[in-house]
Amino acid sequence: MFDDFIKKLKNENRISSTYCTNHYSEKAKNNEITTNNLKLYLENIYKRNPKYLFIGEAPGHKGCRISGVPFTAECNLMQNYGSGLFGTGNGFKIVNKNNPEPESSANTVWQYFKNSKFVPFFWNAFPFHPHKENNPNSNRKPDRDLPPPRPLHRELDIGFEYILDLAQIFEIEYFIAIGKAAYELLQRNKKNCKYVRHPSHGGHILFAEGMSKLEEQLI
Repeated sequence: MFDDFIKKLKNENRISSTYCTNHYSEKAKNNEITTNNLKLYLENIYKRNPKYLFIGEAPGHKGCRISGVPFTAECNLMQNYGSGLFGTGNGFKIVNKNNPEPESSANTVWQYFKNSKFVPFFWNAFPFHPHKENNPNSNRKPDRDLPPPRPLHRELDIGFEYILDLAQIFEIEYFIAIGKAAYELLQRNKKNCKYVRHPSHGGHILFAEGMSKLEEQLI
């Protein structure tokens, strides 16, 4: 079901390799792992019939860039969050077998969702890893710090296409933006959405409080 979607991700050629890493591309190191994990994740989430799609900002260099799964680091992949969602015994793979990579935002998100009634269906406003010039071990905000001339296709505009693709596959009409980048993108494109604080940069408490309020309202 998700082969065409993942193929589109792998073949995306509108982004700058100098300022961005397509970790699903066949040219990328460990792309077999990232595409395997993403496909398994989407298949498992589809079985859970999610009503909401949680949209973050972009993959981080310690999290999704390595795992292939939004808001998920290798440490999270090694845990089974119920009914085979993750776990190496369920087919998920990691790169750093002896020292699985953690990420603070991913840990905060899964700390909350392991006890949440929400289906943990995550994606990003921009699904590829934006980084500083020729420095894939860094992070930057999508559409920020790119040199002139500005690219014809803005990163967030490209990212919105993939949001629409997933929304169609999963028949999703409602979105929850994790952070301002996602919220502004969804608002600009007139999508029904709620906002919650992103857990990065000291936002973990406000993220958890915001999620709890949304859960009371929506579940």
